[in-house]
Amino acid sequence: MLIFLSGCSLQDVYTEENCTNVFIPCVNASSVNHKVKVLNGGSSLKIGGRREESLGDSNYLDKNAQILKASRNDVVTLEFINKTPLSLKVYDRNNMNKEIIVDNFSFNLPNEVGIYVFNIAAEYSNGGVFHYLKVKVE
Repeated sequence: MLIFLSGCSLQDVYTEENCTNVFIPCVNASSVNHKVKVLNGGSSLKIGGRREESLGDSNYLDKNAQILKASRNDVVTLEFINKTPLSLKVYDRNNMNKEIIVDNFSFNLPNEVGIYVFNIAAEYSNGGVFHYLKVKVE
């Protein structure tokens, strides 16, 4: 069963059908009424027996990240489509990379209106990826 949230189409979010690379994680983020793809930044992954390194480009990420719309104190839930992380840490880039408490792949947003940037460090069975999420709290 597919559930479409406001502003979403199959191209806007990852699904099992459009996330077929078994080595590179596909992650969505959702709030109460909105859902977006989470961008992959830097990574070090074992792909086909080789270690592949990728550096994240913060300018590219800033310009190309979809913005998740949310309300004050809303909960963001991360949805891992093709790989479940062994460990996960979320950092608020707006607040000197303060670590955010994550429970069951979900975390609370701040009470103040604004644009927030979260760096998500995930460790998978084949390596690590820094994911990138922008949220607009309205």
